[in-house]
Amino acid sequence: MKKIIVMVLIVISFLVGSISSASFVNATEGSHSPFDLIFKSIKNLEQKDNILQNQVNALQTQVDKLNSEVNSLLHPTTITVSTDKVVYDHNSIIMVSGHVDHPYPGQDVGMKVTSPSGNIVSAAQLTVDSNGDYTTKLNTASPIWTENGVYTIYVQQGDDQSRTATVHVEVIG
Repeated sequence: MKKIIVMVLIVISFLVGSISSASFVNATEGSHSPFDLIFKSIKNLEQKDNILQNQVNALQTQVDKLNSEVNSLLHPTTITVSTDKVVYDHNSIIMVSGHVDHPYPGQDVGMKVTSPSGNIVSAAQLTVDSNGDYTTKLNTASPIWTENGVYTIYVQQGDDQSRTATVHVEVIG
């Protein structure tokens, strides 16, 4: 579009010496030089160019979002979590480990452990290594791990709900 404007300006410059603006007087609309009409047309073209550019930018944003969604569908990201045993006593160390497929670079895995009554007994951010693996230890001897029953370990990476997993362990005795 800008090339067209430059070409029009070059033509106008050429015509300045050979065309008299007086020869383009329109009797019904008053006096207008050809330059006024050309500049008005150029201004309209620039406005239309700006509108089109805004529409292109909006469409590109939509395409980017769709590409991201398609990529998520083609390459689903999963997260796993597991423990070394299923049943523990109140004086145990629970080994928690897991893996994130295609982890978000630099984002930790958030972990929350809830008691049988729903109280949070542990929360941590776990570092994911370059292979997507993470590990941690939980100590059931803590004074807040006093309930007998099933505890739930939740893990999540990022805000994406598809990157969540849970595992249940039982603490007895």
